[in-house]
Amino acid sequence: MDSLCYFVTHYGYLAIFLLLMVGIFGIPLPDEFLVTFVGYLIFQREMHFWPAGLAVISGAIMGISVNYVVGRTIGGRLCKGLGYFFPEKQEKLNHVTDWLGNSGGIVLFLAYFLPGLRHWATVGAGVVKLPPEVCALFAYPAVVLWSLSYLFLGYHLGKEGTCTPQNLSPYLPVISVVIILSGLLWYFFIRTKRLQRWCSLK
Repeated sequence: MDSLCYFVTHYGYLAIFLLLMVGIFGIPLPDEFLVTFVGYLIFQREMHFWPAGLAVISGAIMGISVNYVVGRTIGGRLCKGLGYFFPEKQEKLNHVTDWLGNSGGIVLFLAYFLPGLRHWATVGAGVVKLPPEVCALFAYPAVVLWSLSYLFLGYHLGKEGTCTPQNLSPYLPVISVVIILSGLLWYFFIRTKRLQRWCSLK
């Protein structure tokens, strides 16, 4: 964790972009703590909100976009490789693809806030050939909401003078509930828009 903080404080916005990109791409990095730490640095005036927020959001979007392309192009071979070397990861990817096939884009929104599924959701979207515009419509707003939630959490913890992984735990259930409700509202908003468009065509 100290090396992660050192990398961010010394290499700035580029480090944030790269760490979020490889983190969402599947390399196990503590993304929640990273973004919260960035929010703390914003409070300390060691970083500015707009470039830091842009680095967080663009890095995460780049990572999930690469995930989607990987799933769409080599998804079948990836599943076979995972099944041979990591059967538990293939089982997780199979669950995600089944979930995506049954529920569509809303899965991308909700899965983004679950660290165990975040790295596989957009890969699964590519495997099941979910249209790119649907993937973007649900996954990109999730990136923005997730990023802003943890940036503001880090800023709030900065006011209290504490920003440690232990201090995050009381806030995670609240954030999860808010995010799930937001995801459901977004889903029903999209469904309503589609229904209105279909009725206007009749």
